[in-house]
Amino acid sequence: MGRRKPSQEKGEDHPTQPRAIADPSTTQFAAAADLLKSLEAPVEPEAPSGRGIEQPRKQQPSLAPHLVLPAPLRFPLLLALNLLLSTALYTLASPLLAPDLAPISRRLDSWAQLAGLAAWRIAELAVPWWTSLDGLDTASLTLLSHFSPLYLLTAFYRIRPATALTSLGIDILATALPFYLLHRGGGGGGGVKRENAPRGRGFTTSNLTTVSGLTALLGAAIYALVVYGASISWLPLHLVLRFEGIVDISAAHEASLPHLFVAFLPLGFAATRFLFVEPGFEHKHSTPRSTEGEAAVDAAGAAGATLAERVWAGVGERGRVVAGRTVVLVLLTGVNAWVQTFGTVQGVESYGALGWAGLWAAAAALTGGAYWWVGSV
Repeated sequence: MGRRKPSQEKGEDHPTQPRAIADPSTTQFAAAADLLKSLEAPVEPEAPSGRGIEQPRKQQPSLAPHLVLPAPLRFPLLLALNLLLSTALYTLASPLLAPDLAPISRRLDSWAQLAGLAAWRIAELAVPWWTSLDGLDTASLTLLSHFSPLYLLTAFYRIRPATALTSLGIDILATALPFYLLHRGGGGGGGVKRENAPRGRGFTTSNLTTVSGLTALLGAAIYALVVYGASISWLPLHLVLRFEGIVDISAAHEASLPHLFVAFLPLGFAATRFLFVEPGFEHKHSTPRSTEGEAAVDAAGAAGATLAERVWAGVGERGRVVAGRTVVLVLLTGVNAWVQTFGTVQGVESYGALGWAGLWAAAAALTGGAYWWVGSV
C-alpha cells in the first residue's frame, strides 16, 4: 500500500470547510463600523495628570435678585430708583390719570411745599428701610398706607376706579421693587424672617393658611366697621365743613357694611402679610426657662424697671414684633393720609385732613391689636 500525497490528506480531512482567507473589503468595513461607533459615543473628559493640571474654572455667579453694593450707597440708590420708577410710570400713565386728577389737584406754588412732600417721601422710605422690611412687606405697607387718599377720591370726588387702582399700583411698584433689589437681608421688622417663622403648637402649613385667611377676613372687617361707623356718625358733616369743593358725599350716607367689607379685602390680606405673626412664636425663641417673656420680666424687675418696661418685657417676642409693626403702620398710615389729602387735594383744610387721617390710623391700630390677640390665643 502506497503513502498518500499531502494534497490528498488535506482534501480528505476537510472536505467541506474551505480555508479562511482574509478579505480586504471585509476588514475595511469592520474598521469603518468601529470608527462610526467611536464617533457616536460621548467623549469623556480626560483626567488631569502631571504638571500641566488645569485649574478648575471659577463658577460664574448667578444673577442674584438682590444687588450687592456698599452699605452707604444702598439707601441713596433706593431713593434714586424710586424717583426714577415713579416719574417714568406716572408719565406713561398720564393720559389715563390726568383727566381725573388734574381738576382736583392742589397747585404747588412754593418751594416749601415741594420740599415738604419730598422730605416726607424720603422719611416714608427710610422707615421700612431701617426696620429691615423686605419687598413683600414693603408692598403690603404701601398698600395699607396709600389706600385712604385714593378711597377718598374715588368715593367722594368721583374719580374712576381705574385711575385710583393705576395710581396705587404705581406707588406699590415704585416702592417695593427697589426694596426687593436692594434688600439688606434683614428679617422684616423685629428681626423675624418669614421663612424661619415657627408654626407653633400643632400648626401645619394647611392650618396656618386657614388661620391667615381667617385673619385677613378679620382685618377687612375691622377696617369696614371703622369706616362704616364714621360714615353713619361724624364723617358726612366733617367732609362738608372741612373739604371745600368736595363733589358728592352720598357715599357716606349710603355706606353699606357688606360693600365696604368686600372693598377692603385687599387691606385685610395686606395687613395679615405685614402684621400677623403665627401663634406659638415664642416656642422656638424661648429661653431654657419658661418663656423669653417671663425671663425678661424677671430681668426687668431685678433692674428696677418701670411699669411700662415690665409690661413691654412681658408681652413676649411675638407681641413685640406685632406691636412694633403696628406702630410703623399707624405712623405711616396717619401721616401719609394727612400729607396726601392736605398737600395734594384742592380745597382740603388741615383739620379736615387730620380727621380723615385719624380715622384710618385708628383702623390700623385696632387691626394690630386684634392680630396680637389672635396670635396670643
